[in-house]
Amino acid sequence: MEPRFTPESAIAYLKEMMEHYFKSGAINGWCGICQSRDLHYEDGVTKFTSINEAVPEIAACQIRQKMSRDAIDRMTAYQRN
Repeated sequence: MEPRFTPESAIAYLKEMMEHYFKSGAINGWCGICQSRDLHYEDGVTKFTSINEAVPEIAACQIRQKMSRDAIDRMTAYQRN
C-alpha cells in the first residue's frame, strides 16, 4: 500500500487544516510558550507507530512546555516590579 501523503503534500495538508482550526477558534494560532504567531511545521519519522502510542510522551512534553510558560510569566512579573 502506498503512503497517502508525500512529505510535501502532508505539510500542505497540515497547514490547510491548521488554518481552518485557527479561523474556527478551535485552537490558538500562536505559540503557548513565547506567544509567537510565526509557527513552524516539522515533518519526519518518529519512534512511534501510532498517535496513541505517542500520547504519553506528548502529554509529558505539554507539561514541560506549560512549566516553561509559567517560568516566563514569573520572570516577566518580577521584572515589572
